[in-house]
Order: sequence, then structure tokens, then C-alpha cells
Amino acid sequence: MGEKLILEPHATKEDIANANHIWELEKAALALWFNGQTSGYNNLWSRQSFSYFDGVVEKRIDSH
Repeated sequence: MGEKLILEPHATKEDIANANHIWELEKAALALWFNGQTSGYNNLWSRQSFSYFDGVVEKRIDSH
């Protein structure tokens, strides 16, 4: 795949590790999504609070 995160020059090792972790979670969720499974994102979203934005939808959804 060859994706490379572009990070701030002052990013710490912890910042880089966190960014890579989030990137891997997103890639895994997208892989499921492209196969018609929404469970990847359902498992990532907070059950207490989340915001969702879709450019096609007129209204943003906050805290289901």
C-alpha cells in the first residue's frame, strides 16, 4: 500500500505511535466498510459521545 503519515516535524515518538495506531484502526474499519460491513466503525465510535459528518447530509449528528 505504501501509505505514509505526514506528521509535524516536532512530533514525539508517542505522537507517532498514536498516529500510526489510529491510522491502522481507520484502515481496518475501511476494509470492512468496502466489504459492506459497518461493524468496523461501530466498534470505533464512542457509545457515550460522537460526531458524524457527511457532506451529503444537511445536518450533522452529535451524540446519538
